Amino acid sequence: MGVKSLLARPGDNTHGSGLGKLRYVVERTIPWFKAWRRLRVCYEKTPLSLIGFHTLAAAMICFNKALRS
Repeated sequence: MGVKSLLARPGDNTHGSGLGKLRYVVERTIPWFKAWRRLRVCYEKTPLSLIGFHTLAAAMICFNKALRS
């Protein structure tokens, strides 16, 4: 029927479609943001201050990551 399987064979560690590469990065980053108590529940009255706290959290995550490497 012309359908090509992209699933890896048993014992083969390669990804057929490459879906697992970026997904792990996203799944790892979300808990880093949830570690900030202020971002877990939205206490802010304006969207601008919420964006500010998300930007601050992203900057701190990148800063800590840069210190480790």
